[in-house]
Amino acid sequence: MLPIGLLMKEHRLTEDMMELVVAEKERVRTSGRIDLSFIGKMVDFIRVYVDQCHHGKEEDILFAALKNKKIAAEHRKIMEELIEEHKQARSVIGSIVATAGNDNLPESKKAGDIAGAMECLTGLYARHIVKEDRDFFLPVMEYFDDREKDAMLKACYDFDMAMIHKKYKAVIDGLAGERK
Repeated sequence: MLPIGLLMKEHRLTEDMMELVVAEKERVRTSGRIDLSFIGKMVDFIRVYVDQCHHGKEEDILFAALKNKKIAAEHRKIMEELIEEHKQARSVIGSIVATAGNDNLPESKKAGDIAGAMECLTGLYARHIVKEDRDFFLPVMEYFDDREKDAMLKACYDFDMAMIHKKYKAVIDGLAGERK
């Protein structure tokens, strides 16, 4: 498997979540109420799976390896756009968290703002994933030989293993801190 195969597999799961976010956005717009349970699970998915895991591998492994290569200006431009889109997604998720936790906002205002942010997020990821799948991942693999691709794939698996242990170590530490 190429490293991009793993990253593209992660895209499919992200698309599945975005379908759920679109449906939830419509429910919020219709009802005028937010479901904090859904918001919490969505935020966790985006922050942990998409941002830390998926974007982490892109930025720390693939993009880092590309920085050491002489790549076409078009690919460098796309890579910079992708990094900027990762930042935009973090900002949108941050605004959802801030809005959901703002007890000074009326529920209808919260619902409208969160639905708008969800729409922004789903649109951003729809464009972002197409750009990566079609215009970036496959073409940039040409810059690497088989040995480099194998090393990146191993680095991706190692990244996942370290990340999951780090996440749940933090959960344990947080729970232990609450008990003191």
